[in-house]
Amino acid sequence: MPRTSKADISPIELKTKELMISYYHYCNKQINDHEDSLIALLFSVSQLLRQDLSVADALQYYINLVVDICNLPVGHIYFVNNQADVSLEPSNIWSLRDVKKYQNFQEMTMKSNFKKGQS
Repeated sequence: MPRTSKADISPIELKTKELMISYYHYCNKQINDHEDSLIALLFSVSQLLRQDLSVADALQYYINLVVDICNLPVGHIYFVNNQADVSLEPSNIWSLRDVKKYQNFQEMTMKSNFKKGQS
């Protein structure tokens, strides 16, 4: 005979269902937050195209946006170099929420080049 009320469900089953429902709402919120962040980023980049900025200034503006919108601690731009054996070279374009905290990371990164196929 099918159960028809909460009284017919064991406490463990009830807690499991509550957790599943909470997880479902959490996942939906994360997806919505991600979509909202992506929309905000796309809008901001479209506004960026209307400004008269150098390439370096535009990249700095963009990386600051990504860090702010995605709530990241660090943002950094690498440049592609197709002329050398090195395919990715670090730039001086950074967005750091805490410069002091990430100083060593930044120094090490500035010494790091990546060859094709290396990650």
